[in-house]
Formats: sequence, C-alpha cells, structure tokens
Amino acid sequence: PKSTKINLHLKIATSIEKLFRENIIHYYELLIHHYREANDVINSSKYCMSLANYYKKQLLFKYATKYFKIAIEMLKSNNQERNNLYIEALEELSSIEKQMGNYTEALEYLKILDTVGDAEKSLYTKCEICECLILTADFTKAKEMLDFLEMHINRNSILYSKLVYLKSLYHSYTAALDTTEILEEAETVIMQNS
Repeated sequence: PKSTKINLHLKIATSIEKLFRENIIHYYELLIHHYREANDVINSSKYCMSLANYYKKQLLFKYATKYFKIAIEMLKSNNQERNNLYIEALEELSSIEKQMGNYTEALEYLKILDTVGDAEKSLYTKCEICECLILTADFTKAKEMLDFLEMHINRNSILYSKLVYLKSLYHSYTAALDTTEILEEAETVIMQNS
C-alpha cells in the first residue's frame, strides 16, 4: 500500500539523518529523494536548498540553480508560495541568474518574488527589478519603476544609495543629459556614508 511506501521512505530519510549526521552533505540528494517520496515537501525542499547553497559556495551555479528550481517547483505544487523556503529560493535564484548575466531570467523570479514577498522587502525587490529592466534595455518600464521608487524611497532610507545607483545606471544607458547631476548626487551619498 501507498502508506507503507511513504512510511518506509520517511524511516529511511530519518535514519540517514541520524546515522550520517557528521557527513550529511554527502546524502543531500538521497534525502531529497526519500523525503519527496514520503510526501514531506518541506524537508525535501530544505535539503534542496542546502544542496543548492553548497553548490553556490562552490561557484557551481548551474547545479545551484537546478536545486533552487526543484525546491521552488515542489513548494509551488504544494501551495507553499508563502513559505519562507519558497521566498528564499526565489531570492537566491534571481541573485544567481543576475550574477550570471541572465537578466531576463532574474526578472522572471523577481517579479514572482514581488508578488509573494512581504512589504518590507518589496522596495528592495523593485530596485532589483528596475536594475534588470535597465540591463535588458527595457527603458520605458525601467523609467516607470524609477519614478515609482523615487516617490517611495526617501533620502534617509537604506535604499537611497541603491536608487541613486539605479538613476545613474539608467542615465548612462540612455545617454541622458543630466548624468552630471546624478553623479554629484551619488558622490554626496558616498560621502555621507563614509
């Protein structure tokens, strides 16, 4: 019966955790498999995240993205979009894609993140979206996002230096005439933060 199979996979997974606690990293894939077969999406996703982060530290981004994507798909298919693991996987995946210059892919994950993330991180996520829009040459949407960010980020905000950076990036890509003004603003921010 199915319940016997599920219980067997769960017992194998918990036994691996107990027996190989010291070298658990070598068993992440096996744990992912057994927890997945036991319908334990949370533990399976946790091990996907652990393995993805391990690969990320090794600069093996191709493998890291694979396991972040697996975690996202498992959590999404089990209606866990509000789960912190889901949000963390989206953050990590968008960051890696951006680091690799895959701005369109990063943008996809950032847009999803913006819909499920909390209000506190929303402005930061929108800053990341704006940067990707600029880097993919979608200047119309980038300008709209910049205007939105300028209305919502005040000079005392931690994100203000990011906003100044985005403005300078936008103006350098669009060859705008007020680049000098933006650079002076950036210089002021840098001096204030020093």
